[in-house]
Amino acid sequence: DEQDQDYQDSVLLSNLTDILRIYVEKAATKNTGHDKYAHVSVLMPSYGLSGKGADVERKLEFTPDYIAAKVWAKWMERGRSLRQAGDKADTDMSTWVSHLGSRVGWH
Repeated sequence: DEQDQDYQDSVLLSNLTDILRIYVEKAATKNTGHDKYAHVSVLMPSYGLSGKGADVERKLEFTPDYIAAKVWAKWMERGRSLRQAGDKADTDMSTWVSHLGSRVGWH
């Protein structure tokens, strides 16, 4: 918050409408303030379960698949946009993931 607006926009990509800023926090059960910069926040819903890490994460729905589904739902809710003429639309989560690289400038 102490940085000027131009710097914040360059880091947070505030001027782009076809991205989602995602905040994933495994070490907190409530928002820590970072969520105000994100379109989607995914936090650990609770603590106190015992067991293997993967089993506990599955029970608490804190798995990569769950997080991806939550992000996909937000992407669909916001409405998808095509970046350039000729781009293919996202039809499901797999096409969305396959297009991520080109959306952020990876080739």
